[in-house]
Amino acid sequence: MKESGKRLLSLLSAVVLLLLSLYIFGSFVKPVFQEISQLRAEFTVNKNYLEAQKEAKESFDNLFTDYKNASSVQNLLALALPNKEDVADAVYQIQALAGVNNMTLINIEVEEGQSEAVSAKSLIREVGKMKINLRLSGNY
Repeated sequence: MKESGKRLLSLLSAVVLLLLSLYIFGSFVKPVFQEISQLRAEFTVNKNYLEAQKEAKESFDNLFTDYKNASSVQNLLALALPNKEDVADAVYQIQALAGVNNMTLINIEVEEGQSEAVSAKSLIREVGKMKINLRLSGNY
C-alpha cells in the first residue's frame, strides 16, 4: 500500500473514531447529565419544603410554649380574647383586610350586643358580642 493510501486510511479511521466518540457521548453521557439535572431540581424542591416545614414546626413550638406557660384556663382565654371592648380595632382590622384584598369599604355598621351571663363560680369571664354589618366593593 502506498504512503498516500495509508494517510487516507489513517484520516478516515480518525474521523470514524471521532464520530463513534460523539455517538457514545450522546448515547451515554447526555442522558445521565439530564437525569442529574432533574435530581438536582428535585433536591432543591425538597430542600425548600424541608425548610418550610422547619419554620412551621418552630412557629408551632413557639405557640405551644406560649399556651403551655398560661397557668389556667382563664389565662388561656385571655390570650385569645381581648381584655375590653375595642370597636375601633375591629373596624381597623376589617378595613386592612379589605385593602389587602383590593376591596373598598363602602359602609360599616357596628351593633354592640349584650354580654352573656356567666355563673359566679365559673372560671370564665363574661364574653361580649358585637354584630358588624358591612358593604364592600371590589372586582371578582
